[in-house]
Amino acid sequence: MRFKIILAMVNENYQDKVIESAKEAGATGVTILNARGEGIHKQKSFLGLNMEAQKDMLLFLVEDFIANNIMEAIYKAGYLANMAMESHSA
Repeated sequence: MRFKIILAMVNENYQDKVIESAKEAGATGVTILNARGEGIHKQKSFLGLNMEAQKDMLLFLVEDFIANNIMEAIYKAGYLANMAMESHSA
């Protein structure tokens, strides 16, 4: 048996929908970690204080043959196409 790990950073608003969709696609469970990211762009600040966006990191350990189905379900349920478009326009 071969396994893959799927990592997904999602907005809190979509977390339940993403987990439910992943389970419907074959995932049997999830590990949820609180995370924050840092990229090449400067962080936003408000009155000199950094505004750090906290997100949840979802970790799915899945069998190899269903990994693509689960990733597609996560992509759709988390509106990740919209997030990619927003980050390119910033």
